[in-house]
Amino acid sequence: MEALPVFRERLLLARRRADLTQEELAERAGLHKTDVSKMERGRMLPTAPRLRRLCVALGVSADFLLGLVEDKQPIAA
Repeated sequence: MEALPVFRERLLLARRRADLTQEELAERAGLHKTDVSKMERGRMLPTAPRLRRLCVALGVSADFLLGLVEDKQPIAA
């Protein structure tokens, strides 16, 4: 059972747009590479702190990753 399929799609899209590997994203966000892989496959959802770190690393809003808005809406640093 997939949890929030829009999240996994948006995470993959944002990572590819940022031209990052899973390992590079994990390093930037302070996560394990396996966690990024699990999230992209819909096997895991991030905690709120992890979601924030992903957003900062990718330069997108949480609303974008969660499918609440269509535009990636960069976040302020």
